Amino acid sequence: MKKQRAHERGRTLAGGRALACRCLAEVIQSSSSGLPGMVDPSSLGLAASGDDRGKESESPRKPGAADGGRSMAYATVTLTLQRWLTSRHVINQFARPKFDSLDARVAAVLMTGATQLLWMPNQPAFAVVDDLVEVCRAWVHPKATGLVNAVLRRIAESVGRAEPELPWAPAPDRLPLEGGGTLFLNKPLLTIRGTELDHWEVSLSHPARLLRHWVKRHGEQGAIELALHGLNHPPIIIAMEPGGHDGGDGRLLTHREEGFAVWQGPPDELSGFLAGHAARRVQDPTAAEPVNRCAAMGIAPSRVLDLCAGRGTKAHQLAITYPQARIVAHDPDGERAESLRELAQRFENIEAVDSAGLEWLELASFDLLLLDVPCSNTGVLGRRPEARYRFTARQHRSLIELQRGIIEHGMAFLSPHGRMVYSTCSIEEPENEQQVAWACERWPLEIEHQATARQRGQGCRSRDGGFVAILRLTSTHG
Repeated sequence: MKKQRAHERGRTLAGGRALACRCLAEVIQSSSSGLPGMVDPSSLGLAASGDDRGKESESPRKPGAADGGRSMAYATVTLTLQRWLTSRHVINQFARPKFDSLDARVAAVLMTGATQLLWMPNQPAFAVVDDLVEVCRAWVHPKATGLVNAVLRRIAESVGRAEPELPWAPAPDRLPLEGGGTLFLNKPLLTIRGTELDHWEVSLSHPARLLRHWVKRHGEQGAIELALHGLNHPPIIIAMEPGGHDGGDGRLLTHREEGFAVWQGPPDELSGFLAGHAARRVQDPTAAEPVNRCAAMGIAPSRVLDLCAGRGTKAHQLAITYPQARIVAHDPDGERAESLRELAQRFENIEAVDSAGLEWLELASFDLLLLDVPCSNTGVLGRRPEARYRFTARQHRSLIELQRGIIEHGMAFLSPHGRMVYSTCSIEEPENEQQVAWACERWPLEIEHQATARQRGQGCRSRDGGFVAILRLTSTHG
């Protein structure tokens, strides 16, 4: 019986590796720059739990048998996106031709192997190599198996000891572990020509342009700390009903923030648990702060417009926090709009409107306007690993213009003396404080609250980065 279970588990994990290869080939084929900046891992169909633009969409990194290897595949793909620059560099130390010149399927097999050999020590190296050679033989071509076998075996031989308690410091033979520890390599694979920033780019798997941007604002140590946090795997955090977690449910751990818990149970039990109480939702404390802050300030709206509602997490929170208020939720994306319609069926005080319906709403009729705008995601790079690769000065300017357009659109719906709540999951001042200052110059707005939270902690102390501002319209505007 034990041998049979071990055989079944081995087949499941092999299937998970094959699925990860196929997903990563899709990522590689969709990239025009050699970087995976345009693919959200939640869009690959491997994880089902989530909400607003993927900010809280996560699945545990626990490769299991019950889901046919899907959790293994999701964990591998997410880790690969987090460590893309590092894994690509390591592969290039042994592969000929180089990574960017390889067939997408061969490159995907090597990326899967590099990720599991370097960052998933619970996966036996011999099983990783053997399974992926067979994947290559069946899916790509038998002639490619020699390259895959040679490169993966060289990588496996290069992996040394892990020292989780030893803080990482840049060196040719050291890589940072999740949590800031050190993985020693048996070979100095990180001997890089160029500047110190070029070394950080490869070691920390964050583009030099983003690191340079952070160094200017936060200093070298601050930039390293932000990048190290971006290598962490955020937990699934659940916003609970009052008294909902008394320690009796072994699937939950108490979060340091009151009213939140960390899900430790099987992925396939999460949906059922959330359905156990209307208030439960997957939501990080920072993402919950805009609505919680309004409640703490005694703000009690009667009509709320959530203009960028995503999949509806904040609309859900608003409906629970203000049961007597009418909540109108809108998102221009068709798939998210469908999620909002489903949410509206659960809550009588939520109305989901599409873009056509938005035009029929009465102007200047909402006393609370929530603008959780699209952003660079630099406060949630653990949850959105692909976002780090698309951060450029040009993209940032375009994003800032988009945010201003949303503010301008939303202000037309705000009633005299109503409040605008502006929030992002970014830690960048041009998207946050500078946008608030711009809005105050254009409309008679008074800042009642604004704060940026830096991402920090792990596990039950984990909290995303983000920004929230609450502004009151002091008079009628035209």
